[in-house]
Amino acid sequence: MKKLFFILLLSSSFFASSQDLKDQEPVSKQEPFVAVEQMPTFPGGDKAMMDFISKNIVYPPLARDSSIQGKVRIKFVVDVDGTLRDIQVVGKPRLGYGLEEAAIAVVKKMPAWKPGKQNGKAVPVYFMLPISFKLY
Repeated sequence: MKKLFFILLLSSSFFASSQDLKDQEPVSKQEPFVAVEQMPTFPGGDKAMMDFISKNIVYPPLARDSSIQGKVRIKFVVDVDGTLRDIQVVGKPRLGYGLEEAAIAVVKKMPAWKPGKQNGKAVPVYFMLPISFKLY
């Protein structure tokens, strides 16, 4: 049986979009920033986020059985209270086989983040998180 490994690629790039998905009502009515003086962070930092994802993500059986691998790019907003909203897949091509849904599901399980700040004030910020699915 193949071993499953998930590789999380952290990106300091951020992505703005005019699409407005309503996964969760925004705490702030303010338009999210693309970049700010102090970017939002996962509690415990990048390593803690990688550990969280590796422990909580589920490689879909259909994708595993079909040897489907690739990268899923997830975009979301970290709101002023650290909650995540407007979680969506961006970019093409889509991998299918449940990989996009698995990536969204693990982001939805994340705890509240430390919010981004501009001029010392918490503000909503777009964040891009690429997640790579690899079979070894």
